[in-house]
Amino acid sequence: MEYSGVWILAEQTQGRVQRISFELLTRGRDLADKRKTELTALLFGPDVPDEDLQALIDCGADRVLVIEAPELANFLPEPYARCMLGVIA
Repeated sequence: MEYSGVWILAEQTQGRVQRISFELLTRGRDLADKRKTELTALLFGPDVPDEDLQALIDCGADRVLVIEAPELANFLPEPYARCMLGVIA
């Protein structure tokens, strides 16, 4: 299956979605609407509250894909890249 939607990588700190994520959603929503496709927010981190995930949907994401693990608490390129490759595969 070929994926044709728009993805944004939502940022979290200590399990809470960061403000920049909502700015990315705004830009992503504009692009997805122009392309007539879905907008997906990806989020990697530990124990993200359901209300934060719902906020991503409320602010424009059609869906949210979450990978939760303690080792994703802080941004490190290698674990995040492994997660991204897993989602893409």
